[in-house]
Amino acid sequence: MRPQYLLQYLWISVIIGVSLLLSACQQPLWEYNVEVLNPGSKSEGRRGHLSYKEQEIQGINSRLLTPIGLFEFRYAKKPWEDQGWFQLSPNTNVVEENVYLIDREVWVEPEKLSKYYD
Repeated sequence: MRPQYLLQYLWISVIIGVSLLLSACQQPLWEYNVEVLNPGSKSEGRRGHLSYKEQEIQGINSRLLTPIGLFEFRYAKKPWEDQGWFQLSPNTNVVEENVYLIDREVWVEPEKLSKYYD
């Protein structure tokens, strides 16, 4: 292999490696987790958290159809009851970034969900 081709090959390999590394380090747009409080006790409770771009989505009186699943917000009257966002089904095949508020029958940009907070 000629030296100029070897340098081009090495340079392309470095560019590909850096782009793969950067894409692996990016935070996902949507995140969901469930926190268990007082595990194993009679007052064990779960708290569901749904976030978009590291900003937690507050309570909305509507089920949400997102790229990572279908969610509903549950309000707890007692500390041991479920509270927050809970996933009803994963993998909704929603390919666009917008969110569908099922009970309000409207598509919303995630950044504008605060307009619908309870």
